[in-house]
Amino acid sequence: MATSFTRTREQLRDMILRKLSVFEEGQDPSPSDTLSVYEGLDLRLKEMHAIGTLWWKVQAASVPVTITSGVATASLPADFLFPVSLRFPVGIGGDSDEIEIVGHTQFQSIPDKSEKGQPRQALFSGQTLYLNPVPQGNGTIQLTYEAIIQDTEQSTPPDIPVPMLRCLAVIVAYDLADSFSVPEQKIRRLREEASSALTEITILNRQRVKTSRATPDYF
Repeated sequence: MATSFTRTREQLRDMILRKLSVFEEGQDPSPSDTLSVYEGLDLRLKEMHAIGTLWWKVQAASVPVTITSGVATASLPADFLFPVSLRFPVGIGGDSDEIEIVGHTQFQSIPDKSEKGQPRQALFSGQTLYLNPVPQGNGTIQLTYEAIIQDTEQSTPPDIPVPMLRCLAVIVAYDLADSFSVPEQKIRRLREEASSALTEITILNRQRVKTSRATPDYF
């Protein structure tokens, strides 16, 4: 019994073009159509991931972030999207203290940002990590984070779970409808299908923690 199934970027492109009625089996898509679909795929994937429709790439293990004595900031991994947890190793045996992740308002209200010691609070802003107190020694802290979804690549499955691929094709087809001069009546139908597809992706993205039957809420 087979359990492995996926679709490459090219196969997903063809699904989208068929949805837009600009592709027939046996034809080769034009370079301009191909470029439009790939751009639409990457833009929509990044958007859904960043706004929270699709969260699933949390690193399985934490990664070390280097901190320097007397320096209040540290650089984050290139694929960092948002933090899940941050811990400061203490002693031996894997023990660590959690560093509180705060927002801009709370961080800016700290009266003495030059205080030195073991970091207790952290602000994530872009690709920079701000720590308070300022580290009093060199070392590393352990970061668990949500990684940025990868761009699509040639002959490679898109970087999302397989059950979401059909929904993604519908959504991108709607995104590109104007670019492919789709009639207004069909655009309205694609809009309804895309709205339902976004809901389905949200449901598929929910964490399953029980073995009992799950009843999805459509909203």
